[in-house]
Amino acid sequence: MTDPAADERAAEREELLRYEAEREAKRRRRDAASRRAVGWIAAVALAFLLYDSGGALAEAARAGRPWGTHAVFTTAAALGLLWLLWALVRGIRARHRR
Repeated sequence: MTDPAADERAAEREELLRYEAEREAKRRRRDAASRRAVGWIAAVALAFLLYDSGGALAEAARAGRPWGTHAVFTTAAALGLLWLLWALVRGIRARHRR
């Protein structure tokens, strides 16, 4: 003989666990989409900074003006883009391992 109250509590517990798992899956999908959007925005901003600073660096070097600041910004933008590329490759590899 089974206790109807215990069966009802078990069913409620299972429903709550299923609901929580669905919420967690939705949160993970939303967070992944947010990371992709921020990654693309950062990549575009860094690419523009690299293009602009690289051009300013070349122009300053040709004109004989100080170019150290331009070199720092160009290097920082290039390193940022390389880091984003590394993160992308790492994410793709992790997805393929699953």
